[in-house]
Amino acid sequence: MSLQRADRSSLWKRPFGWSWLVVALWVPLGIYFVYQHSGKALDDFFVTFRYAENLVQGHGFVFNPGERILGLTNPGLGLLLAALHGLSGLSLPGLATLVTGLSLFSMALVLLLEAKRRDRLPEAFFGGSMVLLSGYVWASHSGAASIVLLLLLAGARCIEKHPWLAGLLAGAAVWCRPDAGLGVGLLGLLWWFQSRRLPWRYGIAASAMILGGALAAEIYFGSFVPVTLESKRLLAEMNGGVGHRLNFWPKALPAWHRHGGPLALWLLAVGAVGQIPLFRHSGRAGRLLVLYSIALAVAYPLLGVAFFSWYTVPTAVALLYGFGYACVGAVRLAKKWSTQILPAPKSPTRKPLRYVIAPVLVGLLLLPLVISFAQTSWKSVNGPKWSARLPAYRQAALWIKENSTPDESLAATEIGVLGFYSQRPLEDLLGMVNPKVFPFIPQRDFRGAFLVQPAEFVVALSRKKQRSHLANLARTRWFRRAYEEVARFDQPNRRGFVTVYRRKPGSKLPPPHKVPTKAKPSREPLPKKANPQKTKP
Repeated sequence: MSLQRADRSSLWKRPFGWSWLVVALWVPLGIYFVYQHSGKALDDFFVTFRYAENLVQGHGFVFNPGERILGLTNPGLGLLLAALHGLSGLSLPGLATLVTGLSLFSMALVLLLEAKRRDRLPEAFFGGSMVLLSGYVWASHSGAASIVLLLLLAGARCIEKHPWLAGLLAGAAVWCRPDAGLGVGLLGLLWWFQSRRLPWRYGIAASAMILGGALAAEIYFGSFVPVTLESKRLLAEMNGGVGHRLNFWPKALPAWHRHGGPLALWLLAVGAVGQIPLFRHSGRAGRLLVLYSIALAVAYPLLGVAFFSWYTVPTAVALLYGFGYACVGAVRLAKKWSTQILPAPKSPTRKPLRYVIAPVLVGLLLLPLVISFAQTSWKSVNGPKWSARLPAYRQAALWIKENSTPDESLAATEIGVLGFYSQRPLEDLLGMVNPKVFPFIPQRDFRGAFLVQPAEFVVALSRKKQRSHLANLARTRWFRRAYEEVARFDQPNRRGFVTVYRRKPGSKLPPPHKVPTKAKPSREPLPKKANPQKTKP
């Protein structure tokens, strides 16, 4: 008996131990979710796919061939997808979903191995399972959030023994998203606080990686700042300006409730409280996850950018891990209190049943939250539905590709799916890859943005109860004279339709609008008023 116990304890002390059982449970789960979500990415992520596809086809790392505009906040992910697509020949949307699944699995494995060394394997298993099962996290698949978290946490894991490698990994995360710079700085501060040593090797490697990417972008695009950042700032200004900042996180609550079930707010509260045990009982990787998620939660509203769900993925991951640490920690605490309060058993080898009553009661109290989350997330993940308008966009793009020449362009406000599947020059009226329309966005002057460079085709979306900006533009008299409807594609469940307009041969358009400028106060001194009493006749 003693030999068996020694063997079991030594097994738990190995680097992996029983963790391979956890991996055996996670692997089929991840494979199934990747299969279910493959190709069903959000529209914005198809912009990255188009950059990668143009690079593989020899047109350069651009959205429109011949236009070197940095319209990506995740160029590192675009380059990675281009390399994988060139080597494997697999579809870019499917590869992006696969990268998300591998990143989430690897990130959970990093935190699991770290928790194993601190005797917190149940907490890490619980939190990692919540993340891998979360419909909220998977709704933003194919984006860069998961790979950014993996690179930062992997850097935190190896910074002690391999600071140069940690710096390269953390710097590469900035290539995938600029806001990863917060994580780079937090990791350096965390290491300095724990070791009381300046992380100069890590800092040099991370700085070289970041500056190398910025220099490459400056040489190739003429700027290392993505135009997408300015576009989203202008969109936020158009939708409410400073007041829009207060609505950033409230806009995330409906999606969180949709993927978390009727008790989603309670799960959110427990996850927020769980940040304390997550930080206390984790290593550098877990602590970096907490600090980075809090930094992003504060930074995005302050920056005043418009809300997008993938901005909140790191914070959601931290909350789900916090929920796992809070639940298992509550059970541990109930067990500890029961053994301290209740009298010790007469036989040292016998554990009385009353010692497990308190932990079981605590677990039963938390069980409804887990069931609510699991049922709702499983439904959303098991049968994910692509956004209703995106299949119609794909049909419209394929129709345009078959009925146009390669030099004929199209105009739209949502450019991802249309640009990727049409393979035609695209005039972006929201400025994601087209800075020429920036002056018209705050004024909602979509007519002026369209007339900057009119396109041969126009794709407009009409919902059941609301028309898009281009659909309203298509109702104007001058547009009806210059364009005609050539195709229409219904959305699923008749929620709306996508209309394709084509310019009539020889039609005339109004002249371009003057670029609006904000009135600036004059710097010239005001003329002094004459004193009527001192004025001579």
